[in-house]
Amino acid sequence: MKRAVLFFAAMIFAFGLPFSAAQAAETVEAGPIWNQQDAENKCPSVCENHGAWTGHWWTTVQGKMSVCQCKAPVTDIQLTASNTGTPRPGPKGYTRLGDWDVDGGGSKGTDGSTGHWRMALYSNKGGSLTENSSCVTDIQLRASSSANPPSGPKGYKQIGYWDVDAGGSHGTDGSTGHWMMAMYANTATISSGTQCVTDVQLTASNTGTARPGPKDSTRIGDWDVDAGGSHGTDGSTGHWRMALYANKAAISAPKPAPKFSCEDKRSCGTMGSCEEAYYHLNTCGNKKLDRDKDGVPCESICPDDQ
Repeated sequence: MKRAVLFFAAMIFAFGLPFSAAQAAETVEAGPIWNQQDAENKCPSVCENHGAWTGHWWTTVQGKMSVCQCKAPVTDIQLTASNTGTPRPGPKGYTRLGDWDVDGGGSKGTDGSTGHWRMALYSNKGGSLTENSSCVTDIQLRASSSANPPSGPKGYKQIGYWDVDAGGSHGTDGSTGHWMMAMYANTATISSGTQCVTDVQLTASNTGTARPGPKDSTRIGDWDVDAGGSHGTDGSTGHWRMALYANKAAISAPKPAPKFSCEDKRSCGTMGSCEEAYYHLNTCGNKKLDRDKDGVPCESICPDDQ
């Protein structure tokens, strides 16, 4: 049953500006970029440690500096539940994407929090990518007409669940229901071309039709909120339909840093090992290390049959 509208009136004054309106893309300096073809050659590698290139670039200092726009992968999503009209805070450094009022059956958050009022969704994008970075590869919603939260896809982690209002809900798999809805996510280590979620957004509506999400995003599901209403990532508000959207992009883990560098060392006396000598000969092109031109550098430290 919906709560009295008086509760909602009181909550409007309590919320202010509770969350960031969007997960902004990052800009990374790339040196001068002369045209679109040059950008297509440079920006994918410039964005390698920051996610995926969005396809956008611009010049900041004519003839000297341009930037590539990179979109980082989502590394984690979490739900929090509250028994008050104020959303429970998420983990430190996470961005609140939106919040909504749950129905009388209550809710449970990722952190074990429970409540019968406000539920909020948070996401994290972490920092620069490393060889061991992981990302959220998929988000799914499951709807049910049971008091028990519905099961998710095999191997997925349950993020949380909540009771929807009488208008019901639609899950990612086509499931429908008027009671418990559950959210699930899958994560994986980023390798070559891993399809990672790069953006998650909520939209709120005052009608029975879900408000559209960002361009090219996929709707994950939608549900009816209780009388206390909802707040979307885009600043939308409403007392009826809330929807969840996501975008994905192919992201590759950054290449391992070279074991050696071509800088500084120039002679056999500065080489720390035979392996390093071969690196400077074959990778850096330092032919002075192979005086007799037999393909073996620094023969004082490298055997002839290396």
